[in-house]
Amino acid sequence: MSQGSAAVPAKTRWTDGLTSTHWRILWGSFLGWIFDGYEALAPVFVMTPMLRSVLAPARIAQAGTFAGIVLGVTLIGWGIGGLLGGVFADYWGRKKVMLWSVLLYAVFSGATAFAGGFWALCAWRFLTGLAMRSEWSTGVALVSETWPERAQAKGG
Repeated sequence: MSQGSAAVPAKTRWTDGLTSTHWRILWGSFLGWIFDGYEALAPVFVMTPMLRSVLAPARIAQAGTFAGIVLGVTLIGWGIGGLLGGVFADYWGRKKVMLWSVLLYAVFSGATAFAGGFWALCAWRFLTGLAMRSEWSTGVALVSETWPERAQAKGG
């Protein structure tokens, strides 16, 4: 009985075959996610001075309630933005929607500083949440659709 020499496939690394385009998509999405995380956490650190700037002095005693409303409105924007971002990306393209959502959440986040009252602050935070989560869902779709199947788990 003769044993034939079977070709043993060379072991490949998960990064083999990834192009610079794959890495740019990942890093672009990752940077967006990093800024999302910062934008989600920053209001928590500045909530007290932010509320003092928009609430009447008599309402400061209820700052915890108002802080919860601001954060809740932002989270509602996140939920809706994630859904809308996916739909818009299907119609207009992932790259275009991702770029617009990054631009819009930067603008809306900056506009938060100019809120003249509590409800204006909530409106800006809602819009920031919409754009922020739209960027998140679009970035996830970009990575999962462009990376090869064998590397998607690592990229994601």
